[in-house]
Amino acid sequence: MTQLDTSTAKQAELTSQVEAANAKQAELSTQLQTSQTQLAELDTCKVNSQDMQQQVSALNQQVATIPEIAKQLSLVSTNYSALETEKQQLAGALEAAKKDTDGDGVLDQTDLCQDTAAGIKVDFTGCELDSDKDGIKDSADQCPDSKPDSVVDATGCELDADKDGVKDSADQCANTPAGTKVDEKGCELDTDKDGVVDSADKCPTTEAGKTVDATGCELDSDKDGVVDSADKCANTPAGTAVDATGCEVDSDKDGVVDSADKCANTPAGITVDAAGCELDTDKDGVVDSADKCPTTEAGKTVDATGCEPGC
Repeated sequence: MTQLDTSTAKQAELTSQVEAANAKQAELSTQLQTSQTQLAELDTCKVNSQDMQQQVSALNQQVATIPEIAKQLSLVSTNYSALETEKQQLAGALEAAKKDTDGDGVLDQTDLCQDTAAGIKVDFTGCELDSDKDGIKDSADQCPDSKPDSVVDATGCELDADKDGVKDSADQCANTPAGTKVDEKGCELDTDKDGVVDSADKCPTTEAGKTVDATGCELDSDKDGVVDSADKCANTPAGTAVDATGCEVDSDKDGVVDSADKCANTPAGITVDAAGCELDTDKDGVVDSADKCPTTEAGKTVDATGCEPGC
C-alpha cells in the first residue's frame, strides 16, 4: 500500500471519524437539548414540587380543621333539624291561627266564645252582642233597649217587683197590692183626682177641687151630714138635725130653728118673735091672730079674744 493509499485510507478513516464525531456531536447536542429540556422540566417540577408542598401544607392545615368542621357540621345539622321542627310548629301554629271553629269571623286564638251558634252577631271577642249592656245576650233579650244600669230578669226585661205592669225604674209606687189598677207611674188610680186612691175612696166621684178626708169624701166640718161645699150653716152644733143645706130644721117654717122655737107648731104665715111664738103686739096675752082688740092698753085684763070684758 502506498503512502497515498495510506493517506487516503487515513483520510477516509479521519473523515469517517469526523463524521462519527459530527454524528456524536449531533447526538450530544440532541442529548444536551434533551438534558436542557429535562433540566428545565426538573426546574418546573421543582417549582411544582414547592407548590405541591405548599398545597400539601395547606391541605394538612385544612385536614387539621376537619374535626372542627365536622363539629360545626354536626351543630349545623342539629340546628337545621331544630329549624325544621320549628318550621313545622310555626306552620301548625299558622294553620291554627287561621282557624275559626264557629265561623263567627273571630279567629279561635282570640275567640272567647268558640261555640257561638251560626248567624249570631258577635263582638271583637267572639262573644254574642249584648246591645243594651244588661247582661243578657241579644238572642235571649226580649227587651233589647233596657235603660243603662237597669236590673233585669232572665229575659232581659227590667224587673216589675209588684207585677203592676210598670217597670221598677218608672214605678213611683213600688209596692202596689196585686190586682190593683195603676197609672203610667205605677201608682193606684185616683179617678176623681182628689188625692185618695180608688180602693180607699168611698166617694169616687168627688168634684174637682173639693177638699176631702182620708176616705176620699168631701169634708163635713160640723159633722151634720152635709158636706162643707153645700153647707150654708157651717157651724151647726153637734147632734142638731139639719136640712139639705146643712142648716138646722125649722119644722113650722116660721124662721126660728126648732132648737130655739118655743112654739114648734106655729101655723104657716104667722109672724113670730125670736122664740118662734106668734106675736102679741099689745102684750095682753092673746096672740095677734086671735086678738080682736090688738091695741089693748097695757095692764088691762082681757078675755080670750083679747078684748076687755064688756067691750
